[in-house]
Amino acid sequence: MGIFDATFDSIGEALSDQWRDVITAGSFSEHKLVAPGVRKNSKNGYGNNRGTKDIITNGSVIYVPEHTAAFIFSQSGIEKVITTPGGHTYNNGEATVFDALDQGIRGVGRSLLEQAAERVTFSGMPAESKHVAFVNLRELRGIRFGTHGPLAYNDRYYGADLEVYAYGMISVQVSDPEFVIRNFVPANCPSYSLDDPRARRQLTGEFLTSFVASVNALSSEFRVSQLPSQTTAICKKIREEKDNAGTWPERYGLKLVSVAIEDIEFSDQSRELVRQFSEKRMGVRAYEDISQQAAKHLRTADDCPRRARQRSGRGRQHALWDEPRERPQPAKRLRDQQQHGSGRGGNLQDRFNRRPGGEPQEAQGIPRCWAPPKGARASPLSDAPSVA
Repeated sequence: MGIFDATFDSIGEALSDQWRDVITAGSFSEHKLVAPGVRKNSKNGYGNNRGTKDIITNGSVIYVPEHTAAFIFSQSGIEKVITTPGGHTYNNGEATVFDALDQGIRGVGRSLLEQAAERVTFSGMPAESKHVAFVNLRELRGIRFGTHGPLAYNDRYYGADLEVYAYGMISVQVSDPEFVIRNFVPANCPSYSLDDPRARRQLTGEFLTSFVASVNALSSEFRVSQLPSQTTAICKKIREEKDNAGTWPERYGLKLVSVAIEDIEFSDQSRELVRQFSEKRMGVRAYEDISQQAAKHLRTADDCPRRARQRSGRGRQHALWDEPRERPQPAKRLRDQQQHGSGRGGNLQDRFNRRPGGEPQEAQGIPRCWAPPKGARASPLSDAPSVA
């Protein structure tokens, strides 16, 4: 009975598999990397394609959407890769009575009988197995990451190793679809997503290792508060790395596109250290400001007397130039007469040294500076001395 059942099943399956198939990609989620091909059974109530899922007949059409790559798998592995968007006709599948080439080679009846006979030996199942899967070539965004423990960051501004926690997101993209299928996606897996815990742990673990090394390389140039603005430099350093996330293109066929740091938090000890540093720095700045202001005031106080003296000196000079000359005093006129002489007979000394005859005394052998003897006095009203 089993043979008869297998025979009838084989004939029924062979007839149902004569229909050509229309295959397209299934729906992709945000992090879905591989989606299975979907066979259209009916549309708007028309069509009744109930053939075997693992059979693709000759003349079937495979529609490849934008930003996807179609993989045709056989029992031996990857048979063909299609990366060009559009419809593609497949002619390396199961023979069908609707294909003109198969009709010319085998004929309709012979083709059906050969397929049914072959399936009977496998209890009604086809010997070949083929299916289509699609790889997402679009950028896969929003893959979140976070450090499980504190990250040591040597901030030269604070002069200490600060413990920080970093949180953010990364985005990756398929750079080589065949490498992704061969090296990253598990075997015989028609659907795969980066939301899978095992895939997520592998990627985020390698990324964090590279992230720590790249961030510490920037500590000599940037403060810890400037890290969120240096995501481009971090991403570039990770891609240039020879280990961990830098090897994704050669190992998995994936590449890191961008890194977004959402938040950086200090540990409790580092937060207290930063607070104490800020307080001390503010105190030093306040002391420096007060010292500068005091020095400025001292310089101003020293300059005030000097400026006052300069102003008073300039005032005296202006006063001397501006005020009118006063009439010479009698003492000054007498001094001028002694130095320059007088028009009425010379100065007082010459008058004193003259004799009554009009000749100067020094011409008669009398010293010019003659002093009267003791007990004599000179009368200011006469030119000769008198003895008391």
